[in-house]
Amino acid sequence: MLLLSSPNGGGMAIFDQRHWHVIDRVSTTGIGSDDEFFVRSVQQEDHADLVVQHLSGRTRRLRFGEFSDIHDVYVKNGFIYAVSTGTNEIVCLSARSGEIVSRRTFPGEPDSMHLNCLDEWNDRLVVSAFGRFAKHREYKGSAPLNGLVMDVQTGEDVWGQLTEPHSPRQAGAYYLICDSGTGRLLISDGAEVRAEIPLGGYPRGIAITDEIVAIGISGHRRQEDAGIARVRTIDLRTLQLVNEIPVPFREIYDLRFIPVSLATQLKPVRGGWPDVR
Repeated sequence: MLLLSSPNGGGMAIFDQRHWHVIDRVSTTGIGSDDEFFVRSVQQEDHADLVVQHLSGRTRRLRFGEFSDIHDVYVKNGFIYAVSTGTNEIVCLSARSGEIVSRRTFPGEPDSMHLNCLDEWNDRLVVSAFGRFAKHREYKGSAPLNGLVMDVQTGEDVWGQLTEPHSPRQAGAYYLICDSGTGRLLISDGAEVRAEIPLGGYPRGIAITDEIVAIGISGHRRQEDAGIARVRTIDLRTLQLVNEIPVPFREIYDLRFIPVSLATQLKPVRGGWPDVR
């Protein structure tokens, strides 16, 4: 099943190969899971707001005032890696206790780099960003090709000369990125780009199986007639379009293929959960 998150008046929904089922209409950015936890980031401009659902049943909500504008989460071995775009950093949290384990802060004023999406490439945690800028939102209106994917630990570039990149993914020996500013999906072997697939709109959100890649396509926010978003599926062997699926929201942030066992456990966001901070 395909899980989708949507910011800016969206929510979260599941596609069962025939229909979308809206879980709730609470604006959401990053989503992620491991064998024990499912985590979603409720979109908040001025603080972090993470819903952590233990797959045994307990759900808790973690709020942190020192982080802001969380764009993505990556969950592994009971730890949550969250992109605090507003403070230019990646924070690691314990999913069990909610405590801060570590912080990786990058240079520049708040939201100077527009850090956004996480993935793991060959055991290295990587993050996409709009560029190595120093001033607050200096990336707005900047020239293309400043975007990059970088190693979170070392800070070194893994992939450069991108334009507003999102959703880095690894598929075997290949690496995928939404070059959102140019409306393309790029596929690299680590040495050079092997395929450039024009998608139109603003691609963001990638989910992969052995044979299919699903890409979220949102309208440009600057366009009044942007319309509803859609998911395009592409055959990884032929790189041909398989299907296009309209979605019940105007934007897509993240996509994940998940098992039915997880899909049936996902809960809508409701009030009244205790805050950790």
